[in-house]
Amino acid sequence: MARLLIGRVAQALGSFLIVTVVVFLLVRLTGDPLQVLLPLDATPEMYERFERELGLNLPWIEQYGRYLAGVVSGDLGLSHRTRLPVAELIGERLPATFQLAVAALSISLVVAIPLGLYAAYWRGSRLDVLARVIAVIGQSTPSFWLGLLLILAFALQLPLLPAGGYGSWRHIILPASTLAWFVIAGLTRLLRSSMLEALSSDYVRFARSRGVSETRIVWKHGLKNAALPVLTYAGTLAAAILTGAVVTETVFAWPGLGRLMIEAITARDFPVVQGVVLVMSGIFVGVNFIVDVLYLYLDPRLRG
Repeated sequence: MARLLIGRVAQALGSFLIVTVVVFLLVRLTGDPLQVLLPLDATPEMYERFERELGLNLPWIEQYGRYLAGVVSGDLGLSHRTRLPVAELIGERLPATFQLAVAALSISLVVAIPLGLYAAYWRGSRLDVLARVIAVIGQSTPSFWLGLLLILAFALQLPLLPAGGYGSWRHIILPASTLAWFVIAGLTRLLRSSMLEALSSDYVRFARSRGVSETRIVWKHGLKNAALPVLTYAGTLAAAILTGAVVTETVFAWPGLGRLMIEAITARDFPVVQGVVLVMSGIFVGVNFIVDVLYLYLDPRLRG
């Protein structure tokens, strides 16, 4: 057990290190940030001075070494654009992203779990057809298009909700619903297929022969065993929420990490882009590590 945990920790750290290298290289392929930061009439002396101040005159390997040393010590550097600490900028935006993610996840679980369970239980019914239609449409609909459609419907045609911004609970409904749609589709589809297998198993037949109620069979015996494949999907679900937040926050002007990253990419603000991607990657790697640990706990076969 301890050896498996050590292996999972090593994999997580290795993945995190690879992310730092890839992000560091990719952001520098986007162009010179001084072309955005400095005015068009900037002199060569100004370019040279700012390069030294920002460390852009150093070889990439030395820049990466300094960046990695800062990450290890908890220092993500200063924003090229605002000259504020990147950690401070991320700390200001992180609560908004967490609020949106929690709201989207709550909507997803409330809708997808009963829909997936009862679609499998009443296989071939209208509810099952509805669940499959939702799964197909949800996984093929771009989030930005859905967001614009919801704005058109509920903010312009039916002025019930604000089209964007941040503040009250009304502002979170449209972006959270947009972000939850893809997750609902994937979770419903996976839970339905897992539940079909669980309901055809011997232990369910035995429970029925003992007179166990159908509600108890579905929610206790069926869901408990159908949840293991769904647990594997948790890592993909976390990635879907994080990557979907980048587009959704931009569409709805939600002041979270996704919007911060888009602003930083536009301004070629290398430290901010690296910091945001690092935090998102850390969350993703952390979720997958927790899933691996839970699997080791729930499935004795993996422990040897």
